This record gives sequence, structure tokens and C-alpha cells, in this order.
Amino acid sequence: MQYTGGTIWFSVSNTIRCYRIQSDGRIREDKKQHLTLQDPKQHGRQQRRRRANFSAENNKHPNLINKDVSRFVVKDNVTVSGCRDGSLYVFDCDSGRCLESLYKIHMTDTQTVDFHDRCIISGSRDRTVKVRCVIF
Repeated sequence: MQYTGGTIWFSVSNTIRCYRIQSDGRIREDKKQHLTLQDPKQHGRQQRRRRANFSAENNKHPNLINKDVSRFVVKDNVTVSGCRDGSLYVFDCDSGRCLESLYKIHMTDTQTVDFHDRCIISGSRDRTVKVRCVIF
């Protein structure tokens, strides 16, 4: 969970949800600002093909990662999130669009994540720390 100037962000499963604090002190969910981790391998035609091949016995949505958000940070209208499968994702908070996905850069859970300008630093249960400079 993170509080940023009148907004509370917290993760549920593979989604980071946004709640606005109202003037009367109550909170209201901003349903337009859900940031959902998606499988970076599934784009365009490949995504449509996988949806078509989706079987009824699998109860999970075919284009969503089945891993939870383990850590995330919100700064300057950008969210960087780490996933339990070792992946990192960068989102634009206004549009909810995924700007960058770094698929399984760690062998295990992403335990910590932060960023400054365009450099992301992440640490994992596998005892590694990685620094990536990305364009977003």
C-alpha cells in the first residue's frame, strides 16, 4: 500500500487499485485507474489466438499473469511494480497503460523495488539486486 497526496494505492492479486480520499474523509475507488499486470508475451494476434484456444476447465483469464504483485512504488505519475514471478512492470498512472515490462528478470519474488528518473532498482529473494535503465 502507498499513500500519495489524496490517493491510496494498494495491490490485490495482479492488480494495483487506486482509491481517492474524498473531502469528507471517506475513500472512493477510482475504477479507471486499475493497473493490471499482463503477460508481456501476449500481444496482438498471439493474444487473440490464445483467447480462442482458452479452455473452459482453466478458470483463469488467459492473458493475465497468475502471480501477485509483491511490491510497487508510485512516483511522478508512474508506477513500477514487482511480481512474485520476478518480473517488473512500469505503468502510466493516468492512462493505466503498461509502458515497460521486464519479464522474469529475477529467479524468484521481487522483494523490493524503487526508481529514480528512468533507472529502476529491484531486489529479490534470490539475493540479487538489479538496476535497469529503461525508456518510458
